[in-house]
This record gives sequence, structure tokens and C-alpha cells, in this order.
Amino acid sequence: MNFTYPDTSKKNNEIINQEIDELISDIRKSAETGLHVGCGYNIIPELINCDRYNQSADVHLDASDLNGFSDSSVDLIENHHMIEHLSFNEVEKALTEWTRVLKPEGYLITTCPDLNKTAKLWIEHQDDEKNTDFRDYILKMIFGSQEHDGMFHKSGFNINILSNMLVNKGFNIEFTYSPYPDRTTPSMLIIAKKQKVTQNSITKNNENNTVHSTEYYRNKRISDYVKSYSQFKSKIAEYIEQNSQDGSSAVYGTGDLSEIIISSSSFDAVIDRDESKWNTDFCGLPIIPLNDIDKFNIKNIVIASIAHKKDIKKRIKNEYKDINIIALDL
Repeated sequence: MNFTYPDTSKKNNEIINQEIDELISDIRKSAETGLHVGCGYNIIPELINCDRYNQSADVHLDASDLNGFSDSSVDLIENHHMIEHLSFNEVEKALTEWTRVLKPEGYLITTCPDLNKTAKLWIEHQDDEKNTDFRDYILKMIFGSQEHDGMFHKSGFNINILSNMLVNKGFNIEFTYSPYPDRTTPSMLIIAKKQKVTQNSITKNNENNTVHSTEYYRNKRISDYVKSYSQFKSKIAEYIEQNSQDGSSAVYGTGDLSEIIISSSSFDAVIDRDESKWNTDFCGLPIIPLNDIDKFNIKNIVIASIAHKKDIKKRIKNEYKDINIIALDL
């Protein structure tokens, strides 16, 4: 399928970026099977999300080794701010693999830092002693944030360098643009299309490999979410049972975690500091102020907060020293 690409000569960048978003969405919709390689924590629902480090990805694999996907079996491959995390040798292997699994006329969408514009940014700010935080951040644009092995930048590209590499792998360059997407690091986009016939020498995968559809992985993802949710509820219920004392229980807080906690065990009330919520319901339970817990004979309070549990625990203890407080520590 052919697509109409944005006219970049007569429009401002915001409009062009919006049109690119719509274009990529249309390409995804046209793909029966699409891969998002090196997805990190950016899960694209329409695609099969693949990552080496994120255990929540649909498939755990290295971007340069798509073992499990047969030759010419995929309509679309996307990689977003991932290719710069590969060494030059790994980039060569990855492009060979992506070429192998893509169908003839399949699409490859790549975004990554624009080396030209990032280097220019560094030259402009290298001696800026008034804004050293931003200057240091530019270095991270070039070398990666480096929290773990997967967050180091090992290579760099401009549009010409990456386009030439793709042409050598048997792609036609359909569209390029910089800056895209809209982010702090100057970024660029290349949309390429695999030629009908490629001259590359490609190693075939085992013929017994099974290629599942995107729908298969979407259903699997939903199933995994439900399974994880059920396991989390079970852990919460077990923890509350182990740490509760005799008497009624209440949940402190009305956030998302509160809903999960309430669905995992038995409670009589929900405590919240917001006066506008008092005398209303949350998940079928009355919302009350802390000083009303005696009216409900509350003996246990489960704190439905991770980030603020120490502050909440201190607040409760200041008024009710004998109350049993359960702060989740799973």
C-alpha cells in the first residue's frame, strides 16, 4: 500500500509533526503483523512490542536477532530512539535481520537523535557556565543517560548516513524529516520501504519457527495484564491477612491502588483528607474523615499509597497511637 507523505515545504513544524503522527497511524493500521523493536516501556498496542530489558514486552529478544520471525513475514517494523543504543556492528546485524523478516514492500520506521543538530547544540552550549545542567543534559543526548547497559548510546546518525545504510540493505527511502518527534533531544525520522527484490545474502531462520499475528500478541498482552493484576491482588490479600488485628478495617486514600486493595479484601470504610469527598462513596464504601474511625470501630488502616506512606503513617499515629497501620511492603 502506498501513502501520501506530508509536504514539508509550506507548513510549520507542529502541523508537519501532526501529519506524520497520522501517517504512522495509517501505516500501522495497514499492517497485519507489525513489530516495535526495542520498545522499552513505550508499548504500542497495535504492534508486537519486543524488548530485551522490559519484562512487560510481548516478546523478549534482542533487536539484532529476531529469531522466531520467519523470512518475509512482517509488514512493518518500528524502532524509536533505539538504534543509537546499538554498536555499529550491532546496527549492521539489526538492519540485516529487519530486512530479512520484512515482506517485500514492507515498511521500516526509524526515529533517533539527529547527530548534526545535537552536535550543533553542544557547540552552542559547551562553554555555558550559567546553565551547566542543560549542558550536561546535552552530553546525555549524545552518550545516553546510562542508568543501565541498555541506556548507553553507542552510535550516531544523521539522515544521510542512515539513509545510505538502508539503501545498501535494499530499501527505498520514502520520507525523511527532522525534527521529529517533538522532544528535547533533536530527533529525526526515516520511513523506508523494502524493495521487492533484495540482493542481500540473508541467513534463513529455522523453518519450524511460528509467526503469530499482531492480534495474537494483543490478546496475550491483555491476558498477561489480567494475570498480573490477579497475582497482585492475591499478594495484597495475603499481606493484609498476615498483618491485620481483630476488628474492622479501613483503607486510607481514594486512588487507583485503593480500588485494588478494596477488591482484594473486606473493608468497612475509606478514609480521605479531602472534605469534599466526605459523605460520598468510593467503590461502594463510605468516605470518612480520620476522626470518624471510632464510629466505625476501625482497628486496622491500610495505607493505599507507596510514595507517601511514611507521612500518612505519621499523621495517623499522631492522633491514634493504638491503631494498627498496614503499609504495603510487598
